[in-house]
Amino acid sequence: MSAHIHHGPWINWSHGLIRGATVTLTERQGGLLTAFIATFVTIVGAELWKIICYILHQARSSPGPQDGLYHQQQVLLRTSPNPGGAAWLFLRQTWSWAGKARLAVLRTLPWAVFGVTYMVMIGITAIFSSEISKSPGPERLLVAPESCGLWRLNTSSPDALSAYQAKTLNDR
Repeated sequence: MSAHIHHGPWINWSHGLIRGATVTLTERQGGLLTAFIATFVTIVGAELWKIICYILHQARSSPGPQDGLYHQQQVLLRTSPNPGGAAWLFLRQTWSWAGKARLAVLRTLPWAVFGVTYMVMIGITAIFSSEISKSPGPERLLVAPESCGLWRLNTSSPDALSAYQAKTLNDR
């Protein structure tokens, strides 16, 4: 039976053109696709972190005089390559600037929490990105074998009865 399942793209018309768009893959191809999607989500998440940090850096920029904590935060936002490293550096900033800058903990701790939250969300997204592909369901597109059609018993052949019995047993 598995030899007659179509592998590749097809449309399940019972769900319509858009929702019925389906790709049937072998088990190996499905595993590779799932791994690729998880890797892709992780890479996109890392690059999105850089874009978000740049936007935050630009949005926070102010031409007026600021204290050292502000300038260190701006440097971290502009140069942090990943959310985990940024969160750790913001936590270290909180410790270093506590008691030296006005409201240092309240100004720095939210950035650390943001970095950790972003890192966790990208991890969860990468893990659950495999839900895009469904596990094998009851609906498949079958390809008609070349020997498809009505089977007629050939009475002129001496092996006709044994062929008929073999066919009957294989149909079950």
